[in-house]
Amino acid sequence: MAARADIDPRRLLAAVAAALSCLALFFWISGRDAFFLPTDIAYWYQDSLWLKACRSRPWTVACPELSKFPLGYLMNSVVLQRLGPDPRAALQLLQSAALSLPAAGLVAASVRLRHGCAQAGLYALLIVLTPLPAFYLRSGALEVQAGVFLGLALLFGLRQLRWPGQAWPWLSNACVLVGCLYKDSLAPTFALAVLLAAVPSRSGRAALPQLARLWGPGLVGAGLASLVWNLTRYRSLLPLGYLEEASLNRPSPSQALFSLWGLFLSPNGGFVAFWGAAFAVLLALSLARRRWTPAWPDFAERLPLLLLLLGVSSMAFWWAPFGWVAWGARLSVPFALAALIAALGELEPPRRPGSRSCRGGWDRRRAVTAGLALLLAALLLSRSLPYVALGYRPDRGRFFAPSPATAVAAKGGVQPAGRPAPSCTQRILAEMATQPQPHPNPLVRMWRTEAYWPCVEQGLRADPARS
Repeated sequence: MAARADIDPRRLLAAVAAALSCLALFFWISGRDAFFLPTDIAYWYQDSLWLKACRSRPWTVACPELSKFPLGYLMNSVVLQRLGPDPRAALQLLQSAALSLPAAGLVAASVRLRHGCAQAGLYALLIVLTPLPAFYLRSGALEVQAGVFLGLALLFGLRQLRWPGQAWPWLSNACVLVGCLYKDSLAPTFALAVLLAAVPSRSGRAALPQLARLWGPGLVGAGLASLVWNLTRYRSLLPLGYLEEASLNRPSPSQALFSLWGLFLSPNGGFVAFWGAAFAVLLALSLARRRWTPAWPDFAERLPLLLLLLGVSSMAFWWAPFGWVAWGARLSVPFALAALIAALGELEPPRRPGSRSCRGGWDRRRAVTAGLALLLAALLLSRSLPYVALGYRPDRGRFFAPSPATAVAAKGGVQPAGRPAPSCTQRILAEMATQPQPHPNPLVRMWRTEAYWPCVEQGLRADPARS
């Protein structure tokens, strides 16, 4: 693809129209009722105000009032504080706008305008085929924003590799910089995925300098920004808040293995239940693109897959693998959403000589590949669609139980994935309350007990589609 020095007005108009259309759709889906999932907003919402107060202190004095959350949350705090006292509607708009950006990116980065518009429409369909817009846009959980920017970084970077252009390198660096500000572990995970995707092939190893230019400055910038933010809060280069939390309960190998199963296969919002329908459509379209001919994935196909596997699997070693307040594997959203955006960008028909578009009639290999792919897609759809429908029920809020610190359980509710059921945790908290010297923070002490993990397992096994 020849580099375009001038902006195409038709393409720009189409990109804006695609984004606005998705914004209207996602905003409507997420705001059909009064449902709002606060998650951690109470902790990071006032970070921008606390930061102003901390400026008057000497540099050697830490600012413990600031939350443990990374710099991306501070950016949202700054915006929300300027939009009024009630953050719910403003945050819903921010989240919906962020989730709409890939539609514009797909149009802007497409080789042909009509293919870009088709990809944007397919993107909207795939998002609707997940519980994401119903559960995590009107929410204080910002994993959606992280996934969007990581996905755009992959989209623009991979587009530069296939069809070099002037704008893609700085766009890919800008997006990976912003995306990695939402979690300290995102930058090393992204860099490791790039290395693992490039090293197996000679061409990938030869392209490492180019890959470093596509994402390296953004990854380094995100790392430096996180270090400065840690110094501001703790006067330490390390994210002490998360490290302290991780020290409360380190999963054993068997517990991590069970969490890994749950992250992918739990009926209570694991990857298959949450994302299965969207990736089933992607799988069928991807193989149809190459005429059902089996082939080893190239770098552009390996990278999103490796990022997804590395990111999701790493959550198995966290004390709350799905996120403490979640339905579905909330902590896996950045990796799954980024992989979906990047894989969708690769669906465009190749235009280079020697591409893997195959011609010719059917043979046994193609027939077997098509049959297995369609069978897998059908299984994913059958396992996922009942859970996608949960987000469109009028009582969707009951899938998020109240805090285990309270004694009130959701009436007839199903406990969130990876989240201990109140009936389980309340028993632990009640027993702790009878001790002679109650702990000042009973939740922290509960996470240290051996009885906590059976509660996690109970949440992972729950099946909300049968409630």
